[in-house]
This record gives sequence, structure tokens and C-alpha cells, in this order.
Amino acid sequence: MKYQIILAAQRLKRVSTFRIGNPYAVVKKISNDDEIILGRTEEIEDTLNPRWSTPIDIETDDDDDSSTPLRVIIYDDSSTSSQKILLAEATFDLISVHAGEGHTLLLNDDRIRVTVLESIMGSDRGIMNIQFRLLDVKNIESGLLGLGKSDPFVEIEKYSTSEIKDNNDEDDDDDENNDTSNPNHWLLAYRTEQIMDNLNPVFDEFRIDTEKLCFCNMTWPIRLVIYDWQSNGKHRPIGYTIPLTIEEIRNECISLNGNADRSNAIPVIVDTNKKKLMRTKSNRQLDIKLGGHVVMLRAEYYCIV
Repeated sequence: MKYQIILAAQRLKRVSTFRIGNPYAVVKKISNDDEIILGRTEEIEDTLNPRWSTPIDIETDDDDDSSTPLRVIIYDDSSTSSQKILLAEATFDLISVHAGEGHTLLLNDDRIRVTVLESIMGSDRGIMNIQFRLLDVKNIESGLLGLGKSDPFVEIEKYSTSEIKDNNDEDDDDDENNDTSNPNHWLLAYRTEQIMDNLNPVFDEFRIDTEKLCFCNMTWPIRLVIYDWQSNGKHRPIGYTIPLTIEEIRNECISLNGNADRSNAIPVIVDTNKKKLMRTKSNRQLDIKLGGHVVMLRAEYYCIV
């Protein structure tokens, strides 16, 4: 069985009075008196609350349900020091976390969040070639004399389960494990660069493995979240899209008439009054406050046999 270990942290300590820190995480497998490095995440600049997009992969025997002790260590990536600065660490058991509620465990006084999910939950193994732009981004950057503009970047998130309940379900409001408004149920898969002072940015084309993006399942729910970049790492949310699948994006949301075509654009939601929006086309017509549009320029799939 192959698993993805997806990591996040919060309330990390500052590296110094004058520097926040650039945290990254390393996961090691504890074996007897030795520790084997399984992988490391990317570093994220200037934040005490990192969410890493790089999952750590680990494979176990299909018929082996014994404990697999692991250690996660969070360091500061400093170019000015030859020594690693330890920010936090904790140990956990792979199988126990995967079998637990939400496949997630909080460690080290809730500073470290570990999520363990099966890495392949579909047959769509391949590479996605994706490019999109934003239009009409809500400006939340006042700047000097009110002349500033937002500095948007986008995070692509995948849902923690494969299904989202219909929001007409009477019991849905009480189902915390299926609440799409809960950010802890969304796992970071990709983060774009920020584009400064631009309310209609075009982001670079990128390639991403479907295993990382959607567990090799084109019907897995994903969403895009738009932020206004801040130099202190406290990025401000602008809005997010309704949950969609790669299949829906490829079939319904690709721009047909250039990069300013809004006809198939995905709306960016700012205020939903806590109403849970499902990934149905009719919901795109709801009278809600918008923070812009996502124009999908390409979402090409290349199968890997």
C-alpha cells in the first residue's frame, strides 16, 4: 500500500526577533536504532503557520498492518547559518493516523498536523498540464493613498474524502466530517507564485502528477483558493471556488475564446453566509458575492501506463 503524508503546522516559534523563519519538514522512518529519511517538503518563506504542498510518500506491504513509527521534524531553512534550527518535532504511527478520524492527527500541542491518505485511489495515472488566469480580482490592498492593488496567488486544494454530500441533506449541517467550509478538510496540492499589483494576473503553466493533485482520480473534489500575498507571511484570503473535479474542469470550464473569456469561467466566492456550496452547475448561478473569476486556459491530461 502506498500512502501520502501531508503536513501542516501552526504557531511555530520565530527564529529570532528580526526574522520569522522559512520552515520545511523532514519525515523519517524509525527502524530499530536507526532513522531513514523518507523525504522532505519544500520550504515556505516567512511564516509561522506553514502548509506544505509536497507530500511524503511511503509504501508498506499490503498484508502488513503492523505499526510503522515515523518522526516529523520541522527546521528553519536559513541561508545565513550552516546549522539547522529546530522548530518542532513529533513522532506518530502511520497506520494509526490513517485509521483515525479524518485520517489526521494533531501533535506537539496541536502545532503539527499530520494527514495520511492512500496515495492512489483511482486509475487516472498521469500528468496534468495546467494554466489559468484570474480576472476581476477583488482588491483588498489599499496601499499608499488608496492606490495599491492586491498581489494574488492561488493554492489548489484537494478534499480529504472522495465525496461531498448534497447540501440539501437535512443532516448535512451537523456533519462536521463533511463540511466543505472547514479549511482543515482541504489539503494543499499546489501553490502558484504571487504576482504583484495585478487584478488580472496570468500564471505560468505548470505540470503536476495526478497522484499528487487528485489521488489519480479525475472525479476527486478540488478547489482553488485565492490569497493576497503579504511580506510578513500573513496572507489574506480573497475567495475560493466551489468544489469541482478535474473531469468537470476539462469538460465544462476551459476557455474557448481566449484568456479574457468569462463564459466558462469559474467564479471566486467571497461571502456565502456560511452556506455550503456543492459542485453542481446550478450553484454557479447563486446570488453570491464574487471576488473574481478563474479562467482555465488549459487542463491537458497525459496518461502514464
